[in-house]
Amino acid sequence: MGWVLGCLSLLGSFAPGQTSYSPVVGFVRVTLNGTSSGSGDNFVAPALLEEEAYRGALVAGVPAANQLKAVGVAWTTNQFHTNASANSHFVEIVASSNANAVGLFTDIVSHTADTLTTASNLSSQLSGGETIVIRAHKTLAKIFGTTNESGLGQGAAGAADTISVMTPGVSPVFNSYYYRSGQVLGGTGWRSTANPLSDQADRPLKIGDGLLIQRKQSAATELMIKGYVHEGPLRIPLKKGYNLIDPLAPITDQTTATPVAGPAFTLGGTASSSRRPSGLDAVLANGTATTADLLNIRTGSSFTSYYRRAPGQPIGGTGWRVTTNPINNVEGTVLPAAAAYLFQIYSAGGTWVRPQPFDIP
Repeated sequence: MGWVLGCLSLLGSFAPGQTSYSPVVGFVRVTLNGTSSGSGDNFVAPALLEEEAYRGALVAGVPAANQLKAVGVAWTTNQFHTNASANSHFVEIVASSNANAVGLFTDIVSHTADTLTTASNLSSQLSGGETIVIRAHKTLAKIFGTTNESGLGQGAAGAADTISVMTPGVSPVFNSYYYRSGQVLGGTGWRSTANPLSDQADRPLKIGDGLLIQRKQSAATELMIKGYVHEGPLRIPLKKGYNLIDPLAPITDQTTATPVAGPAFTLGGTASSSRRPSGLDAVLANGTATTADLLNIRTGSSFTSYYRRAPGQPIGGTGWRVTTNPINNVEGTVLPAAAAYLFQIYSAGGTWVRPQPFDIP
């Protein structure tokens, strides 16, 4: 699978005496390998977001549990909750007097004219006055097209390409979707493999969700994902067990990120003008190749598994290694763009504070 990021631009304007926020927009081209290149499994990160639906401030004072009240708004009730069966929007903290709150995000369960009810309780991290951003989640239709404009293989459940989302945990569950066509009963459109009748075009693909796209055709195809670049840190929860994560890293290396330049996004090491470490040292437990938490990256038709080697082991030192070689330090490995990361967490887990993996001029 390959990635190309292009057509980045700054949107917005600046008026005299006024600061205007200018988001970065672009697209990612992802090559999806077919069965002629192996299994046809592709671990893909949507990498880009929907446009901001709202940006503003919270009222002063610590919010109530699972409540965020905004200043000077008059929203239509539940305008940020448009899917009857799933949470369609999320809210993110993008500025706060508490640096540990920046990058937190949670789904919007419901809301009134000025107060959001959220899936997670962020109140212990907030003091009031934070800047929040609200966005819609990506959906199957937004990424792959309402009528499968992406060109994925379609047809019956057993023959069509599938898009799978993992529910993380020790015993993870995959929910799989496909574009149904040419069948006698049940219609045409996006469907769950568990239900060929219910339309799933608006099924949210949530922030942080990596995708397993299983191509059934032999030939490769190209997927283009459009959207907005996430700026700033992001706090991604990693649960005990398996986690398939979208790190929202559409740019990882200045050699492929023109006109957006900056340091390479690397597995570990010390930050410098040419390197921005991932921050995974702080959340993945170290150990041996069989006991440490693992980061698995799909390369070609197989995975490369990385871990942090613990002190006190005979020969080979400590630090980042691949499971097949406990000697060579691989902390400088550049992490791929628009790739979903498969974590195996044997420890209690925690929150990955993913730094912004690129610079914006």
